[in-house]
Amino acid sequence: MRKSLLALAVSSSLVGVQAHAMARSFTGDLQIRFTGAQTISMSGSGVADVNGSSGGGAITALALPAGAFAADHLTVPVTDPTAFPIRGLQLTAANEAGSFARSAGSFGGPMPLVGGLKLCLFLATTPSPCSGAPANLTIPLTVVGHSAARTLMTGPGVNAVQLTVFGAPWTTGTAAIGTLTEMGGISSLPNTSVVNLVTPIFVSTNQASGQLTWKLFGNLSIGLAVPEPGTLALLGGGIAVLLAHGRSRARRSRRHPTFD
Repeated sequence: MRKSLLALAVSSSLVGVQAHAMARSFTGDLQIRFTGAQTISMSGSGVADVNGSSGGGAITALALPAGAFAADHLTVPVTDPTAFPIRGLQLTAANEAGSFARSAGSFGGPMPLVGGLKLCLFLATTPSPCSGAPANLTIPLTVVGHSAARTLMTGPGVNAVQLTVFGAPWTTGTAAIGTLTEMGGISSLPNTSVVNLVTPIFVSTNQASGQLTWKLFGNLSIGLAVPEPGTLALLGGGIAVLLAHGRSRARRSRRHPTFD
């Protein structure tokens, strides 16, 4: 009876480990990519709360801390002529807390960003593509990564431009803007579970000369450290010791019975 109860207790404890959140270290990259232009990315790391087993495909929920990804005036040049008049990108941004879960066959959820992405327009006159640009336009990122839209006026005085930004939650499925698509997914490597999430970002402006639109995608790649096999071996060894101890006590009880 004692052995059965002990085995039941051990089994219940293992189920509890699988069902509750486990802190796992991670590294990753958050990218914003213009279609036909440069990709700009910021790296990050920290500790995430993960629900599910150690295999990547079994992850049921994932929580990331705020500020794990951040950039301050990160600038990259844009040399693709088809991206004209964009000549540079400058990112000043960070992530807010992210909460992703499995639902209806997909995995995803909200992780808003704060800050902005500056488009440095026309020809820069200095080595930095943004400091010497004759015109700049900043895209606010506050709607990126969750379901929302924001319209605002940006730019000085009579040159102000009405700018509308549309966002959506992150997903490991397919993100689409018209006919353009990006796909995410979850995969398992020997020592890492990799979660790739995507989100569409659509930007439009209304100017006297006509409507301009930009199609962007956010890509979030998270590498979660998988617990070492030695950890599981130690757990299994501990369980074996407990079961052996239970059997020994049962044998002693049979040799020396007690009566009330």
